[in-house]
This record gives sequence, C-alpha cells and structure tokens, in this order.
Amino acid sequence: MSNMGHQADSLNWVNQSAASPDVGQNVLVDLIDESDTFRLRSPPYPNITKLASEIREMGQTTPLFVRSKGSRFELISGYRRFAALKELKADTALVRVFDV
Repeated sequence: MSNMGHQADSLNWVNQSAASPDVGQNVLVDLIDESDTFRLRSPPYPNITKLASEIREMGQTTPLFVRSKGSRFELISGYRRFAALKELKADTALVRVFDV
C-alpha cells in the first residue's frame, strides 16, 4: 500500500470515529503511550524547543488525539506537541479521546 493509502485509511478512521469523541479532556501525560501504528515521522522531531516555548507562552491550544486503551491512552496524532509537553515536563495534556 502506498503512503497516501495509509494516510487515507488513517483519516477515514478518524472521520468515522469523530461522531462520539470526548473533546477537551485533560489527562496525565504519563498515561499516554506513543504508537508506531500512527506515527508518521521518526523522532527527533523538528523545532520542539520552539513549540515548547510557544506552548509555555500561550498554553496548549490544539489537543492531542488519543484513543482509550484500557486505563491508558494511545497517541494517534500530535506527536510533536506531545514531545513539546514532555520537554516542558507538563503533568497533563489536553486531549480529544476517540473510543474505537
């Protein structure tokens, strides 16, 4: 499958799941696990220090997309924001939870 096909499948999954998301929930950063299934780029991510500075100044304005995995969460989208939050040693992250 081409990379575009993989991205389209991921977008279809998000669009289908968007009917019942929990928007704007704060969860502990320690409960969020990264997933190679959804990761589009490999770390280190570019400009994390700059993004962390912007989040420190303005707050986290865009939620991470996660899905429930038992008592934890799996990161779907927002890997750069997640890395910036970890650099800031943030306790919580603003997330949008998708139940699948």
